[in-house]
Amino acid sequence: MFRTIGRGARTALACSSMVAMPAMAALDTDALFELSLEELIDMEVTTAARKAQPLSETAAAVFVITADDIQRLGIRSIPEALRLAPGLSVQQLDSSSWSVGSRGLSGRFANKLLVLQDGRPIYTPVFSGVEWETHTTLMEQIERIEVVRGPGAAVWGTNAVAGVINIITREADAGPERWVSAGSDLMGGQHVSAQLQRPVGHDAHLRAFAMVEDQRAMFVPGPGQTNDDWNFARTGMRLDRDAGDADVSLMVEGYRGRIGRNLAALVPRELQEPDELSGAFLVGRGTLAHDSGSETNGQFSIDYQSRTSAVFDADQLNLNLEARHQWSIGVHELVAGGLLRWSQYEVGGSVFTTLPPDEGSDAVFSVFAQDEFELIDEVLSVNLGVRLERNDRSDADIEWMPSARLLWRVAEDHSLWAAVTRAVRTPSVGESAFSAGQVREIRQPGDLRNPFPVPLNSSLNANPDLRSENLVAFELGARGSLDARIGYELTLFSMHYDDLRSALPQVAVCDPSGTPIALDPSCLLTATSVTADSVFTNLAEESIEGVELALDWQLADAWLLRGAWSLLERELDVVPPAVSTEILAPRQLASLRLDWTPSERIDASIWARYTSSSPFGLETDTWQSNAHVSWQPSDSLELSVTGRNLLYGNRAEARSELSEFVITEISRTVYLQARLTF
Repeated sequence: MFRTIGRGARTALACSSMVAMPAMAALDTDALFELSLEELIDMEVTTAARKAQPLSETAAAVFVITADDIQRLGIRSIPEALRLAPGLSVQQLDSSSWSVGSRGLSGRFANKLLVLQDGRPIYTPVFSGVEWETHTTLMEQIERIEVVRGPGAAVWGTNAVAGVINIITREADAGPERWVSAGSDLMGGQHVSAQLQRPVGHDAHLRAFAMVEDQRAMFVPGPGQTNDDWNFARTGMRLDRDAGDADVSLMVEGYRGRIGRNLAALVPRELQEPDELSGAFLVGRGTLAHDSGSETNGQFSIDYQSRTSAVFDADQLNLNLEARHQWSIGVHELVAGGLLRWSQYEVGGSVFTTLPPDEGSDAVFSVFAQDEFELIDEVLSVNLGVRLERNDRSDADIEWMPSARLLWRVAEDHSLWAAVTRAVRTPSVGESAFSAGQVREIRQPGDLRNPFPVPLNSSLNANPDLRSENLVAFELGARGSLDARIGYELTLFSMHYDDLRSALPQVAVCDPSGTPIALDPSCLLTATSVTADSVFTNLAEESIEGVELALDWQLADAWLLRGAWSLLERELDVVPPAVSTEILAPRQLASLRLDWTPSERIDASIWARYTSSSPFGLETDTWQSNAHVSWQPSDSLELSVTGRNLLYGNRAEARSELSEFVITEISRTVYLQARLTF
């Protein structure tokens, strides 16, 4: 099963540049290099098993991006931070849009990756994906980002198929009490943010923040500068109360922004309008520790999003209620809970689409249970879990998603794990709710997707009978430390999808005559264009096999070498005449990062990334590099400079799968920032 992958792995392992960092939980910057490698690997993670446990005790492929990582590299957005994780494909499409996917499946509208912020889903039900440009949370508030590669449906539900990303923010009393930060891109763009925290009574803390940022436009080949400049404002607060056995948190944020687009030949540039975004969310959660040692957790969230864009207009209201309980019976550690999610939406068409206005609502109800127990004390443990879900978008009455995981502690510093899991992705609103919904695209002659000598007007229509997609995944992993300075993590996976979404072509006709080409091909001689419609179907299957490697090498007390590498092979089977709608991520990804801390007041990092070619990315393999240096001249002031895309200036990384805006070149930038704490 892994024969082809094994050949590629041996080749890559021969290159010392293809190395990666093991997962670590968030640490204070000053204390990072004071901890041993074993202590770093044993940091607690919470996303994989819905409970706190050491990474070394986790039977899953988990990578943690820490607050220190974000600060050391001068990272300004969540997608940029996700480039650190092996197995994640992250490409920038224009100044604000990103393509993010896991284990071979990617795209701006990627739909098999569940993304949460403090446990709150941030995907949109319209296409079951994430509008990354909307989620520009203040990066200084992030404690860590836990990336679980592979399915997590048994504990998180549908759409946790190829991975789960949980963005975990700091508690209200973490970090300095007051600070302001300002930055400027020498090529254009500014950022200003401020944060204030203070105690409220004797057992609570309040944190409030505000941020405003804008970014200049990028470039396109030929015409030059695009319309994709943007500006964004966000404000929010968090209240944490620790009352001994009971902890309560309340978080609220609101945002508004304008994002420019450069639409692909559909609308004259002078008539193009920017996307208008606004929204707010409220999250409340509590934890109650019982005298018996058990623990009960509850959380609710209300999330409103509004968007007017070139692709679609949408107003969405999402309500989530969740509770879970954790307890022990003998050697069994049990977790069980339930979820109720209700979404209301109003979606309509725009310049680029002909979606009819429609209103509706969906509901999801699910329960899950998980049992972890020791087969051999401190040597061999088993984790069994299952989630049962009732989803209005599913064709099944009940979706069931089981998992079985095995962890073998081979030695004190080494462990092996294996897992077999089943996950489900239910159709989105856009795929199934609109019987006449169309996404229009014009493909010019010469486009590989246009076989005709005239422009091709294509559309993709929704299908109310679309079925859920299913995944069965097999994983093998190993992690540990080779000595006090070298740690590793290796994962092999084989993922098998069936009932995958595909597009079934309908009748193609010549314009303006309306003659079906199949009946009279000669109509192409006088046609000004061709119109070809397709409808969503479930006529595809796919197998993806891969390997992910992580290494962490403490070269010296002040030097740390990190990186990430992944390789995959893909086999796709589509029933003719249907065609696949899945976007293939680059076959191979790698990064190499070197951190240097010469003193307590100076940090420096250089980060190189490798991306192989892909159909929706660049035509050739590419390397790119960032560099960051920060200096604290005093305890209250920090100055930093960050260079991005240093190897190439004005170079495209990928394009949107709908081709709704032109391929955009991402610019080389230098960013200066000052942060004052008082």
